[in-house]
Amino acid sequence: MFFYILFFIFEHIFNRNPNQSFKNMSSSKLTIAFTVVLLLFNFITANAQIDESKPFVYLQSGNIVYSNNIRVTQSLFKEQLVIDLKRYDMNEIKFINDGNGLYANTLGVYNRRRSVFAERTVKGPVNVFEMLEISVTNTPRGGSSTTRRNLYFINSSYNALTYMRPKYLEPLVLNNEQSMMHVNKGQKYYTKSIIYSSTALASFLTAIVSFAIGVASIDDSGYGLDFNPVPLVIIPIIGTGVGFGTAIAANLAMKKMDKELLKSIEVYNSAEVNN
Repeated sequence: MFFYILFFIFEHIFNRNPNQSFKNMSSSKLTIAFTVVLLLFNFITANAQIDESKPFVYLQSGNIVYSNNIRVTQSLFKEQLVIDLKRYDMNEIKFINDGNGLYANTLGVYNRRRSVFAERTVKGPVNVFEMLEISVTNTPRGGSSTTRRNLYFINSSYNALTYMRPKYLEPLVLNNEQSMMHVNKGQKYYTKSIIYSSTALASFLTAIVSFAIGVASIDDSGYGLDFNPVPLVIIPIIGTGVGFGTAIAANLAMKKMDKELLKSIEVYNSAEVNN
């Protein structure tokens, strides 16, 4: 099949005379021919069956390295992956199969500079990768709130990851009506989470600004006659309360969105496997 494609390229696209030598072909045609052949080779290589029963590393370049000797080393400045004594920067890694599971690099999605790996928890036509995110929110009065949330990423085959969001999942499950029903529900929850998150941010900012204005109204001797408790106490308390409340609501909306999208993927994968 591959040689038939090559024959088609040279005989039909370039209309080359069979008696004409390659020396007489123009450099532009040779360049085009070489580029097409290279693209075909890369396509065939990228779509070759990958043996997941063996440990391997899938590099960002598209190369796959099988090895039973894969380990992570920590230097003073960065982590590196060592494969049979050869070192690779973590940013060079796209996927790692350590024999127990498949892990995907979220570089460029979750973090633009640092490699953070997510574990594949759902395997199928649509894959799901999961990782735990821990975030800390500071309050105007010096306190903090810790939030833990599972982050989900999706892809098909060994393609690049995207966040599990309705707009990214929709093209993958578009031909399944029941899956799309869950995607649409997830979109409603996602819209709510954005509204709640924006309200939380605005409330926290209002509390901080009001507290700063209240502090500025106090004279050097302490609470002077011009002391106004509204910007210093009342508004920050209300703003902080509203901020925490809407932040919790945003987090709950995101969890409901995740649930709907995971259900959509489950339905789609099941239908594709049974077809």
